[in-house]
Amino acid sequence: MIELARHIEILLLENDCVIIPDFGGFIAHYQPARYIKEENLYLPPVRTIGFNPQLTINDGLLVQSYMQAHHTDFPDATRMIEEEVAGLKEQLYQNGCAEMHGIGVLHYNIHSTYEFHPNEDGALSPTLYGLSSFSINRLEYLTSTTSAAVSYTHLEENCTFQTSVDRKCSSCGYSCSLIFLLVCSGREHICGQR
Repeated sequence: MIELARHIEILLLENDCVIIPDFGGFIAHYQPARYIKEENLYLPPVRTIGFNPQLTINDGLLVQSYMQAHHTDFPDATRMIEEEVAGLKEQLYQNGCAEMHGIGVLHYNIHSTYEFHPNEDGALSPTLYGLSSFSINRLEYLTSTTSAAVSYTHLEENCTFQTSVDRKCSSCGYSCSLIFLLVCSGREHICGQR
């Protein structure tokens, strides 16, 4: 059963649906990035996995994966999958649950149906690898409207630049002044020289 789960996990990297013949299908869903206002937290996009027990027809994707991994033909690969599915069903009937490593946990409930609980981390996805949640504190605006003067003197040309920044937000004022100084410091043509 570990091998079955590993094949499914690998196939879900590039496919949105992997069907286990005569059992059910695992479906990957994309969930976009979102913002939780109460916690001031940005969550990255993730792929979650769902399970649909009505998807039972063999589409050949899982069998093809077994054929490549075991260097065998279609009937042998199909037989291997059938044996793993029989073991998975037996574990579900006896224990009530079976862990699909890297994917989630399958449960067999009192209504004789399967329930699936995906891993909380979501499905592995190369395009989303390494993204994590982060928070950014909101900028607090100042109540006073004091102004700050910034002057810059270039000693060789004896040029002086002065600007006044209305500070509603201290970080904006400092940022604007810094950008102005950086842009002007490397420009010779500002003082009339070319």
